Amino acid sequence: MDPFNAIGLVGNIRAFLGIGIHVVKHGQRIYRSASGATQQNEDLAATNARFRQVVAYLQKQHVSVDRALRPDEWALHDLCVECCGVADELQQLLDGLRVKGDRGRAAQIAKVMWQDWRCKERKMELQNKLSSYERQLNLFLTNSARLEEGTGIFYISGKPGSGKSTLIKYICRHQRTEQHLQVWSATKTLVVARFFFWKPGQALQKTFRGLVRGIIYSIVSQATELIPLLLPRQWNATIGGMQPVLDDDSEIFAAFSTLIESDSIYSTHKIAVFIDGLDDFEGDRTQMTQTLKRWTISRSSNVKVCVSSREEIEFQDAFKFGPRLRLHEVTQSDILSVVRSRLGQNELYVLLGTPDQRKSLEETITSRPEGLFLWIKLILQRVEHSVLSGDLLEDLEQQIDSLPNELHDLFTTILATIEQDSPRIAYSLISMALGCPQNWPLFRFSFLPDYLASPNFALEYGSTFGKTGKVSTRLERVRRMIYGKCGGLLEICSTTSVSYAGDPFDSTWMEQDPTFNTTVKPTHRSSLEFLSSEEIKVKVEAHIKGFDILDILCQTLLAHLRTRAIPCEYFKAFLGVGTGWYIATKAFSRDLCALMRRSLSRLSVFDRSKSEIRDLMQHLAFEFLITSAVGSTSIGQPRLTHGLVNILSVYLEQGAFIQDPSGHDVQISYWLSFVWQVFIRGIRLKSRRLLLPLFALFLLRGGDPRIHLQVDEGHQYQWGSTKLYDIELVTEGRQGQMRLQSDFAQLEATESLRRLFQQNNNLVSLRQFLEVLFPVKVATPFQLMIDWHLVHEEDLTPEQLVEMRELFAPSVQPLLTLQAMEEVFADDEDD
Repeated sequence: MDPFNAIGLVGNIRAFLGIGIHVVKHGQRIYRSASGATQQNEDLAATNARFRQVVAYLQKQHVSVDRALRPDEWALHDLCVECCGVADELQQLLDGLRVKGDRGRAAQIAKVMWQDWRCKERKMELQNKLSSYERQLNLFLTNSARLEEGTGIFYISGKPGSGKSTLIKYICRHQRTEQHLQVWSATKTLVVARFFFWKPGQALQKTFRGLVRGIIYSIVSQATELIPLLLPRQWNATIGGMQPVLDDDSEIFAAFSTLIESDSIYSTHKIAVFIDGLDDFEGDRTQMTQTLKRWTISRSSNVKVCVSSREEIEFQDAFKFGPRLRLHEVTQSDILSVVRSRLGQNELYVLLGTPDQRKSLEETITSRPEGLFLWIKLILQRVEHSVLSGDLLEDLEQQIDSLPNELHDLFTTILATIEQDSPRIAYSLISMALGCPQNWPLFRFSFLPDYLASPNFALEYGSTFGKTGKVSTRLERVRRMIYGKCGGLLEICSTTSVSYAGDPFDSTWMEQDPTFNTTVKPTHRSSLEFLSSEEIKVKVEAHIKGFDILDILCQTLLAHLRTRAIPCEYFKAFLGVGTGWYIATKAFSRDLCALMRRSLSRLSVFDRSKSEIRDLMQHLAFEFLITSAVGSTSIGQPRLTHGLVNILSVYLEQGAFIQDPSGHDVQISYWLSFVWQVFIRGIRLKSRRLLLPLFALFLLRGGDPRIHLQVDEGHQYQWGSTKLYDIELVTEGRQGQMRLQSDFAQLEATESLRRLFQQNNNLVSLRQFLEVLFPVKVATPFQLMIDWHLVHEEDLTPEQLVEMRELFAPSVQPLLTLQAMEEVFADDEDD
């Protein structure tokens, strides 16, 4: 018998043993309840029929001329025969304990009780037989030689929450798996490919295209000698010293076809493939399953595949003739072990009732979920919470009896409980967990109460949120919030490790930092699907109106920044092109970049194939923020500009200085770099008016106004009906005069600008330019601030910066509000 088939049969035997033991122990109670009788009969009948089919199949194989049964197959054959006999006896036992109809029910129950007492010895004998069969089965399962033979597709199915993905991951990662597969591959090279479908992920994590790419990647990563055969163009590019590119799906599918059809591959290689979560696949399921079956059939001795999915009809039909394991049917004993182990560690629980009463409760819990570990996990959390609240065993039994068996109904019950307690906190936590990037630290969730009390808490001057307790206190408080308010729908787990290519520092420090090494996520994919449904989204949003997920992520990130002191020396090794100032670790900047990348990506004109630019995108630099803020004005989104101005304000507040060198090959300051960008983004004067908040912020923070704009009357030219000036920036400082020129630095020669340049011999100060650019009510505070700065040195001292802010902040700060920016963006008036 094929080993996968044998394992599938083992699953059926183990399920039968669970049914049999349950009938023997609780037969009377089952038949006094009409609801349980029919299902119990159906389970027994179906299992018995399966056993008889297997016995007939094995006997047919035995008389076949091909080969005789091996000793282990005879042992399994005998075990099936004996199980058939016990199944018949159990059926008779149940029939004898049946309460038939409501007429004379009391008398029938008395008769059943008498029959039950008379059958006591026979029941004990059956129970001993079942225990013996269970020991034989466990012995069979330990025969790992079975895993070293066979081919084809082995199908693991199960209900949501039964542990399918956990099992696949365990098999993939266990070192004995590779040991047994090495025996199977014998003298050939073993290649193991793995792919995990994931519906909430990116397109490549849930499509056939992604599956094929994942399998090809796994194979060529382990067997590089196959690259010339599977990916010849990329191989030749590498040999020629060029960067290999694989952006054409046709090449990937061609490589996969070669993988299936090339005889030369299988003359030297054997391939095992593990694929989890077929039900997460989006596309033509029939095409996918047929492709896998065609592959394993055409290479029957060199390819074996293990797949898992929920019990959906497409996969049930596709794999109905092959070996399979229904996971939720074989985990009953494991679930009982989990229940007893977990409750046994609860000091309050072990004080309740007698050992027999606790044992009865544990068996009741175990009998309810039909192999669903997730159901058990949620219920155990509920039981532990009830024990902590002082409930007795009787109370716990009533609670468990009232809970639904189906996960969706259980989730609905949990939400109903949440809404009776603290729905705003719970739903805010859930929204944050669903909306945050991967590995968003638990520590940031601890700032949720601060945010709900004051949405701008991280930006408020003099905020004391960082002084309200130690890190450990915050973490303990947020743990209690998540487990106490969310009904088990969220869980806390360790963050996945983060590594950086060429990183001169060991980034594993994050694993030891308590503010980084844990995160929050939905307890299971089933809970994620439930919480992401439109019906639940509407329910959640009704309780958290006005809750801005992007805003809270930014606020909690900034709060994290302000509570962690990290030396700037750490970042010197990471300085790249245009990267001049860091105020956060690589992890901080990565998170912030992840939040902003969608909004800013349209503004980026960088070549992302360059490693320096990838580094810049990962480690958000001060100058990149300035560039993004300038660019945001060109797409007409005042909320985006307002958000970027706020973030720039935090950088400046934390010590970034606008007059510091920006990191260009030509040493110009951040401030001068900003002014230069003003004149290379389009030609219209009006578009510069949208930069009002940035001029206000940078001048208030010490931007040196000693800048002039120079034009050459002889180099005016027409662009359509518009006259253009070529602009040259001229600066004077301690290092002498500097001139900045570019073919892209052009500005429309409006009437007001022409008069201004004519009156000043074509050389205009920044002060004069801003006077023309902005309305009088805005230009006046700018003029006063610039005049004050001009009577001081080029670089203001810290004391002078404080003095200037105290003098001019009252008139300039209102220009940095969202309302002021919306008014500027709405003004369509031209010169």
